[in-house]
Amino acid sequence: MLKLHSTAVFSSAYLRDKRSRNSLIDLVAQCNIKNMKQCRTKNMKQRTRKLFGTVFIVVIAMLYAVISTTIAAAKLSDAGGWTHLAYFFFTGLLWIVPAMLIINWMLKPDKEPKDT
Repeated sequence: MLKLHSTAVFSSAYLRDKRSRNSLIDLVAQCNIKNMKQCRTKNMKQRTRKLFGTVFIVVIAMLYAVISTTIAAAKLSDAGGWTHLAYFFFTGLLWIVPAMLIINWMLKPDKEPKDT
């Protein structure tokens, strides 16, 4: 009986994820150059926004780390330890600003459907 219950839970979770994937595929299919006005994120569900936002934050953090380290290696190679500390402290906190904006966008509640 326990095995049947866990299978039912897995099946419902799989179907829910499958519906989410299908809505994501539909959203991407709608987004092309000809009809960009229809491809607004205003109608995007919170679950989809969280998916895009999470991927975007990870990509931004990796790119930001590579870029800031490259700049530090090119410009601060002869600088002292305190300069390195100040630079990496500042750049380490600077990426939080775009991440906060993305997280704020991700956590907006879904719009309630209009009753007609």
